Amino acid sequence: MGPSPRLEKSGTDRGKRGPLVTPGNYKVELILGLRSHYVEVEILMEPRVKAAGVTMEDMVEQEKLSLAVQNLHREAKEFEVYLKKQLEENETAMAPEAIKAILSEITTADGRYPTPMLIDQVSYLYSMLDQADQVPGKDAYSRYATLKEKLTVLKARLSLRVLVTNKTKEQRGFGRATYDF
Repeated sequence: MGPSPRLEKSGTDRGKRGPLVTPGNYKVELILGLRSHYVEVEILMEPRVKAAGVTMEDMVEQEKLSLAVQNLHREAKEFEVYLKKQLEENETAMAPEAIKAILSEITTADGRYPTPMLIDQVSYLYSMLDQADQVPGKDAYSRYATLKEKLTVLKARLSLRVLVTNKTKEQRGFGRATYDF
C-alpha cells in the first residue's frame, strides 16, 4: 500500500486538516518560507480501530472518498472565487444577475439559520468522513455524487451562458472571449 497523493494547499484551504490516511510509511514535508525539511514517518493502525473490526480496505475506501470530497471542495471554492472575480471586475458580458444566481447556489447566505449551500454541504460531508476511521456509508457516496453533479450543472449553466453571450457579441462584430474556471 503506497502513500496517499500529495495534498496541495490552496489559498482557500489554509489551516484546514487533510483527510485521515491509511497506515503506512509517509514522507512529510514542512515548508517554512524558502526552507523545507523532510521526515519519514510510519502511521500505525489504532489498536482500538482494529479491535472494532475496521479493516485496512475500509480505511483505504474512506481515504479515497475523503480525498475526492476534499478535491470537490477545492473545485467549488475555486469556482466561487472565479464568479466573485467576474462580478468585481465586470469583465464578463454576462448579466451580473446570472452570476449572482449561480453564486447563491454555491455560497451560503449571511443571516440567521441560512440554508447551507453547495460549499457548506461539501464541508459537512467531509467532516462526517473525518470523524473517525470507519467504513463510509452508502449515503456518503450518494451525497458525494449528488454534490459533484450539482457543481457540474452549475458550471455548465455558466458555460452555456458565456457561449450564448459570446455568439451574440460575435454577431455584433466583437471578438471571441473565453473563460476558464
